[in-house]
Amino acid sequence: MKVLTIRPEVVVVDLPATAEDPFDQWVVEATVDLFGRLRDRVHGDEPPDRLVVAVVEPDHCGPADRPALDAAVAAVRGGVLSLAVEIPAVRWAIVLLRKAQADGLEAVLAYLDGADAAYVTAATLDLRGGVA
Repeated sequence: MKVLTIRPEVVVVDLPATAEDPFDQWVVEATVDLFGRLRDRVHGDEPPDRLVVAVVEPDHCGPADRPALDAAVAAVRGGVLSLAVEIPAVRWAIVLLRKAQADGLEAVLAYLDGADAAYVTAATLDLRGGVA
């Protein structure tokens, strides 16, 4: 599991296809790392006016790992939506996608950078299609 800051306003949670303990790695470790990074960004010297959290799921997830994956997504969404209430000066967005769709993240970021998305906050943009 990797949590990466690819731009000052974009943090990516990259969940690996295999994990020894998916719940611990995807839910606990990933969210603790993510929220530490978000805290540092909003309380830093130059807080952003927008933060995007992208969760990149594995393309294929076995039925035994699906509950951990769903819990990880729910933890990110719940936490970010709570931050949106607590820190309304930041426009928050969550992008959910699969590894095969990673190129689509740039198009979503371009949209969020545009004037048409100036009102978007506390939104989840789910690019995954049907969840298996």
